[in-house]
Amino acid sequence: MRNLSRRRVLGGILAVSAGFFCGCATTTLQSVQRAPDFNAGQIHRVLVVCVTRTAGLRNLVESEFVRQWKKRGVDATPSAKVLSDGVTLDKAGIASFAKAQGFNTVLVTRLVKRESIEAQTPENANLTQEVKAVVASPEYGMDYEVALVSSNLYDVATEKRVWSGITQTLVTGGAPSRIRAYVKLILKNLYEPAR
Repeated sequence: MRNLSRRRVLGGILAVSAGFFCGCATTTLQSVQRAPDFNAGQIHRVLVVCVTRTAGLRNLVESEFVRQWKKRGVDATPSAKVLSDGVTLDKAGIASFAKAQGFNTVLVTRLVKRESIEAQTPENANLTQEVKAVVASPEYGMDYEVALVSSNLYDVATEKRVWSGITQTLVTGGAPSRIRAYVKLILKNLYEPAR
């Protein structure tokens, strides 16, 4: 009986720790590419586009980018509020609109892949150390999903991609906290000087 109680307490502590850990570090940057002449200081008016079939998710992602960009003094607009329903979320549909409305950049985010991973199997390929630590927890045996998301920033005048990042997110907890962490990571890296 005592052993069972200890196991429950330990399991509860680990679950809370894993939840805290996941809320803080569930998104990691896998790769970044930037044009040699890219300067984030040139971003003044940006159209934010989240390509997804889920309207609620699109609004959450775009609104969070707008919120965090506005803190940096950038005029950001969510595409869900300004694009008509008939506009396709591709280059042909967005480029002419962005030019006509005076945007100088467009950020496009898109889910690349979402895959399930089994608990306690940290040897899965392409998982970051943070994700492996959560998934391998012996007392917190549940399966997880990992989402790979691409974020691409385009210069409207040249229609060329000037910055690109791929992130990996362990899908746990509520979407708003994951989205905040994801957006914060993207913008932090976007504004870091090239290395």
